[in-house]
Amino acid sequence: MIFIKIAILSRNPQLYSTRRLAEAAELRGHEVQVVDTLKCYMNISPANPSIHYQGTTLDGFNAIIPRIGASITFYGAAVVRQAVAAGHEVLVQRGAGVGSGLADEIYESAGARIAKDAEERVEILKRPRGDFTS
Repeated sequence: MIFIKIAILSRNPQLYSTRRLAEAAELRGHEVQVVDTLKCYMNISPANPSIHYQGTTLDGFNAIIPRIGASITFYGAAVVRQAVAAGHEVLVQRGAGVGSGLADEIYESAGARIAKDAEERVEILKRPRGDFTS
C-alpha cells in the first residue's frame, strides 16, 4: 500500500468537510496536515517558488487538497497556483466549489487537477508525479 502526505488548505480544521476528509485519509494510513490558507505566504520568485506556513516552507507533500470558500477565492487560487509552481500535485474533486459558487475552472486555471471523485484522487496519487494518463 502506498501512503501519502496530504495538506488540506482550509480556513477551519473543525469544518465538517475538512474533518471528514482528514479522518478518511488518516484511516487509510496517510499523513494529513490542515493548513489555514490565509496564514500562507508566498515567495513568487520564478527561480524558487515556494509557500510558507507558520515560519516554514510548505514542502514534502504528495498532494494538496484545497477547501477554499467563496470569501477567499482569489487568495486561495493564488495559493493553489503557487503550490503548482512549486511542484506540488493539487487535486480538487469535481464540483467541490459549487456550494461556494466556485466553478471547477477557477481551480483548473490555477493549475489544479480536477478528479471526478475520491477514488480517482487516490488513483492519481498512486501514479508517479507528472503521470496524468487515464
